[in-house]
Amino acid sequence: MANHSATKKSIRKTITKTAINKSRKTRIKTYIKRVMVAVESGLAQEANKALIEAQSEIMRGVACNLLKKNTGSRKISRLASKVKAISLAVPAVEGVAVKAAAVKTAVKKAKAPAAKKAEVKETTVKKPAAKKEEVKKDA
Repeated sequence: MANHSATKKSIRKTITKTAINKSRKTRIKTYIKRVMVAVESGLAQEANKALIEAQSEIMRGVACNLLKKNTGSRKISRLASKVKAISLAVPAVEGVAVKAAAVKTAVKKAKAPAAKKAEVKETTVKKPAAKKEEVKKDA
């Protein structure tokens, strides 16, 4: 048993922290199970909603040092791939044309932000160079 008051306090703190961390871990597992149940049942919309909730909960666990960053990202990635597979499988039942159209729009959306990012990078690189020249002219 601890003899110092500081060690007694640290024991109390570890007990409370252990209880908090245990509840957080079980909450994360519950949200992951909700996503898996929605995927297994074939409900794409519910799976998407559950994925968003699970993603925020997993990242909260990463912020609290319950999970490592790469572990949290890996779990989210695997859940997202399962949800994506089920969401693409639903239009395939209705028809191949619907699936092809959905894939085309997804590709267009994926390409558009990349082009914007490249433009933003170019403008941010050019602006500081112009400011430096103005400062040199003034001096």
